[in-house]
Amino acid sequence: MWLDDDLVVDEALQARVTKKILSFRLRRGSVDELLEISPGRHELRVRVSWDDNVRTKWVSGTFRAGATRVLEIRVLRILNELELELR
Repeated sequence: MWLDDDLVVDEALQARVTKKILSFRLRRGSVDELLEISPGRHELRVRVSWDDNVRTKWVSGTFRAGATRVLEIRVLRILNELELELR
């Protein structure tokens, strides 16, 4: 993950199967990384690779002093897509 073009998190994640829906297994994993970000508008770029796929997405947000934001990353293996949500 990059914050304003600076690499801040580089971690391999081994997901685990959490449940099975029809014939699709849902895998879930997490990285608990707390980043101190200065107040203001910032861009986050995330690159995820799985199987033979590599996807990169951007999301930007305004960060306020003392506030906590969570970045949720979803890999849709069926569609070979990556989704980001900053909340």
